[in-house]
Amino acid sequence: MKINYYISGLMLAAAAFFTACSSDDNKYTPGQPVDENCQIVYFPDSLNDANMLIAAADPRSYELTVKREKPQGQLEIPIRVIDNPYNFTFPNSVTFADGANEATITVNAPAEMVEGKRYTYRIELDTDQVDPYTDRGGSWRFYGALTIAKTMNATFMLDGGRLGEYTQDVSQLSENHYRFSDFLCTGQPLDVIINADGTLSLSGVGYEYVDDEGDSYWYFVNDTESWESFPLYFGKDNEDGYITDLVFYLGYSQKYGDDYLQFCFSQLTLSDGEEAAWQYMWIKLEDK
Repeated sequence: MKINYYISGLMLAAAAFFTACSSDDNKYTPGQPVDENCQIVYFPDSLNDANMLIAAADPRSYELTVKREKPQGQLEIPIRVIDNPYNFTFPNSVTFADGANEATITVNAPAEMVEGKRYTYRIELDTDQVDPYTDRGGSWRFYGALTIAKTMNATFMLDGGRLGEYTQDVSQLSENHYRFSDFLCTGQPLDVIINADGTLSLSGVGYEYVDDEGDSYWYFVNDTESWESFPLYFGKDNEDGYITDLVFYLGYSQKYGDDYLQFCFSQLTLSDGEEAAWQYMWIKLEDK
């Protein structure tokens, strides 16, 4: 009998608990629906890198893109800074031209930054022209970060000891991605990417040419109309001269060992008139 009273008491207590939980004070209140005239502005993930990694010599400013779904008229949206511990600078607003569905803002990073440190900020579009309920591949809020890549020594060497050795800075953007901000004193950047099979891909100063057989060559030229070659220097004060013409054959260019990038050149001409072909240039990568 006591057990029955005990069970009955538990049931009454449980009923009272659920009744209290379903009181009017705890009813869910849905948010305001998006107005049909809302232009729906946001930072698209596909066009903005939330974790920027740049070389030490790269510019400290970059652009973020803002989109709107309904490009109707000119529209100015205020930018509100939520968190900015490292003193990035931002414009006060972003402006869409009449009929445009994209606009940009410029983010300026602090002048003094330490390699390897992650600098963060948070901003938002301060407007009611947003849709907080639908996943559009972006948000009206943007959480950004910028990191200065590690700087390493890159020592250049040519077959036969031509021009001696020359060391310049290179930024390691990832385990398999290196950026020369001033490749061999051209004043132009060159990115070197180590592919999964160990071969090398290039972008930046120069031009890639693929012949009819599918072989890839990299020409250090200004453009593909004049085919005027960039002079390449193992230091501007090198008394042994400089390279007047250089073509890499990417088919035989690859990572060599743990510390070297090996480039096969199909054509090399030096300032004294010496020519060579189907030999190598090596770049040794070392920590500073």
